[in-house]
Amino acid sequence: MRYLISVVFAAAAVCAGGQTESAAAKTASPVCEGKPSSAPPGIVTVSPKGDDKTGDGSRAKPFRTLERAVAETRKIPAVRMIDMMPGDYPIVKTVELDARDAGLRIRAVSGRVCLRGDRRLTGWKPDGDGLFAADVPEVRDGTADSRTLFVNGAFAPRAELPGGGRRFKMRNDPKDLKMRSAMEGFWSRKPTDLETRSLEYDPKDIGPGFDARNAEIRVFHIWSESLCGVASNVVAENRLWFQKAIPPLGIWNRKDYIVYNTREGMTEPGQWYLDRTRGKVVYRPKPGEDMAKLDVRLPLVQTLVKVVKAKDVVFEGLSFTGTTPPLMRAGFAGLDLPGAVVFARCERVRLDRLAFDHVGGTALKVHGSEGGRISRCRFTDIGCVGVVADGAGFEFVSNVVQRFGVAYQSGCGAMTGGKGSHVWRNTISDGPYSGFLVYSDSLYEENRVMRVMRELSDGAAFYGGIRNSVFRNNIVSDIHTIKGGYGGCGFYCDEGGQNNLYENNITTDVGLPIHMHMSRGHIIRNNTFVTEGDIRLSFQGSRDCTFEGNRVCYSGRYSVGSPDAVGKWKDNIFFGPWGSGIEPPPEVPVQPVKRVDVKSSAPGCRFSLDRDAEGRAYGSSPMNGDLWWDADGLHIRIRIIHMTTDKVTVGKAWGEGDGVRFTVNGRVFDRMALRQEKGRPHYNLSADIPWSDIGLEPKPGLEVPFNAQVRITAIDQFRWFESPSRQAVLKLVK
Repeated sequence: MRYLISVVFAAAAVCAGGQTESAAAKTASPVCEGKPSSAPPGIVTVSPKGDDKTGDGSRAKPFRTLERAVAETRKIPAVRMIDMMPGDYPIVKTVELDARDAGLRIRAVSGRVCLRGDRRLTGWKPDGDGLFAADVPEVRDGTADSRTLFVNGAFAPRAELPGGGRRFKMRNDPKDLKMRSAMEGFWSRKPTDLETRSLEYDPKDIGPGFDARNAEIRVFHIWSESLCGVASNVVAENRLWFQKAIPPLGIWNRKDYIVYNTREGMTEPGQWYLDRTRGKVVYRPKPGEDMAKLDVRLPLVQTLVKVVKAKDVVFEGLSFTGTTPPLMRAGFAGLDLPGAVVFARCERVRLDRLAFDHVGGTALKVHGSEGGRISRCRFTDIGCVGVVADGAGFEFVSNVVQRFGVAYQSGCGAMTGGKGSHVWRNTISDGPYSGFLVYSDSLYEENRVMRVMRELSDGAAFYGGIRNSVFRNNIVSDIHTIKGGYGGCGFYCDEGGQNNLYENNITTDVGLPIHMHMSRGHIIRNNTFVTEGDIRLSFQGSRDCTFEGNRVCYSGRYSVGSPDAVGKWKDNIFFGPWGSGIEPPPEVPVQPVKRVDVKSSAPGCRFSLDRDAEGRAYGSSPMNGDLWWDADGLHIRIRIIHMTTDKVTVGKAWGEGDGVRFTVNGRVFDRMALRQEKGRPHYNLSADIPWSDIGLEPKPGLEVPFNAQVRITAIDQFRWFESPSRQAVLKLVK
C-alpha cells in the first residue's frame, strides 16, 4: 500500500511539473517608474513614523495612515501608487475605497507591512478567583464588541460550558418536522418560531443565575452551526430564547450546544471572556504567565479595508490581522460573515503576496470581480473562511489556506470560481468543514486538499451543486469526519449538479472518494483512489454517469451506492486484499413489490416514484408525494423536481405532454395539469380519484392495486412507483 501511494504521488508531481502558467498569470501589474526624488510623481509614501498633518507623502516626509494617503492619491490624475513602509498600521475604522480609486496600486516596500484592527490591552488588575481584568471603555459604553482575543500571537479560547471538549444536550424535539432535500425546500412544513428561536435545556446545565447579556450559544447542525445571542432565559420553562431565528433546533437528532462567554465557563488556564456589563476583558493566566509581560490584543474592527466599484486596483505584499466578527450566524459554509478585506463589484482586481493571519471571521471576500486574480497569498489561523472570491474569468493561483474555521466550524477553506475561472496549484488544509466550495463553469487543477471535514458532516475536499466544471490532477488526502454524520468526501457534487469531468485526480486515505448526489451526466475517469480499510463509490440519486479507467485500491471492502446511476462502467482496476483485477459493473437488483399502508387523513403516507421499467431502483431528482384516503376517494399530491429549469411540455392527453398516469384497481387515470413553483424547478400535481371511478368500496383493511408513472419530456425521463409489469398494493388503514 505505501509503495502504491508513493508511486501515485510521484506521478502526480510529474503531471504538475508539465503545466505552464497561463498568459494571464504572466501579465505584470502596472509599475510606476522614474528617477528617485523626494516625491516621485504618482507615488505617495506611508510610514508608521510619518505624520498626516506635517507630511507631504514623500519618502522624506511620509504620511502616517493609509486613509490620508488614499485621499492624496485622489488628487493625482495619472498612475497612482501608495508605498507602505515596514511596520504596524492600526486601523480603528474601515478604510474605504471606491470608483475614484481606479488604477490604484498599494504595495509593501519591504519587510512586513501589517494593517491590524486589534489593540494591546494593559493595566491588568486582579479580578478574584485567580482571574485578571483589563478595562475596555468602548465595550462598557456599548459602542464596541468583540468575540476574539489573541495572546502572544495565538487565538485564546473563550470561556465555555460544559468545557473539556464536551457539549450540552438540548431537549428540543421537532417531532413531525422532517428534513428534506434542498430541491424540496429542506422542510416538510414551515418551522415554527418555537423551533427556530428557542432552546429547551436540562436545568442541571443552566442555572437561574445564567448571565444572558454576556452569554452566547453555539448550536450544531448537520453541515453548519449557529452562534446566537440570548434574548431571555425563561427559567420556569427551562428555555432560552435567541435574539434571531436559526435553522430548527434538534432536527435529525442534532442536539449539541455550547455556552460561551460566561464567568462560570472560566475553568481552564488561558481562557477569557468579555464582561459587557462591566466593560472588561477577563483572562485566566496560564501557569508562569506574567500579565505585565503578556502581549494581549483585543480586536474591535470587523473590516480593515473595503473597496467598492473600483477597477484595476492592486494590493501587493501587505499583511492583515486582528479582526473580530459580529454576533451573527455564519451561514452555510461560513459565507455570511464579513471579511477583513472586502472587494465588492470591482473589476480586474489583482491581489498578490498578501498574508492574512489571526482573523476572527472571514479573511478575504472578493465578490463579482470580473477578470480578477489572487495569487501567492497565505491565509493562516482564520476564524471562519479563508477566502471568498468569484467573478467571470477569475484566477486563484498558488495560494495557501491553512488552519481555517478556528472559531466557526461551518467555515470552508475557500469559495472560488465563476464562469471561465481557473483555480490551480493551491493548497488547503486543516479545517472543520469543506476545503473548496466550488462554482460551476470553472477549471480546478493541480490543487491539494488535506485534513478537512474534521468537525461537521456532508461536505468534501471539493463540494458544491456544480455544473460544467473540470477537476483535473488534484490531490486529496486524509479526509475523515471526526464527529460522524454523513461523512467527508473527496469530490462531492450535490443536488442539481451536472456534466462535470473528474480525471487524473488522486485521493489517499479517503473512504468516500466520490459522492454524486442527485446529479447527472458526470464523467469520472483515470483517477486513483487509495485508502486503508473500506472504500465506497457513491452515486446516490444520480443518473447517466461514466466510471472508466479508474484505479481503486483498498484493504477492506468496496461498495457502490446507487449503481443504477452509472451508465458506462469500463476498464476499472480494483486492488483489494485478495489481489487486483478489472471489476465488472455492479449488479442493480430488482426491488421487492411495494406494499404501503395508507392512512385515512392527510398527509397520509409519503411515497416516491423511484422505479424503472424493470422494477430496479431509479436515481435522479426526487419525485415524491403524499397519499391518503377517505370516504370520497384516494387523494394524491405529487411534487416532481427537474434537474433543469426547463418548463414542462403541455399536452391534453397522455403521450402529448408531461404528466402522471395512475393505475388503480386496473383502471387508468391520466392527470396532465402540472403546475410550476415560481422560480424553482418544482412541479406539483393534485389528483383526487373517487371510489366510484375506482370501482371499490373503501374500508380499513382493503387492499388496492396501484401504480403511478411520470413522464418528463425535457429530460427524457419515465419514472414509476412500481414496475409496469406488476402492481403495488395499498392497504387502507385508519
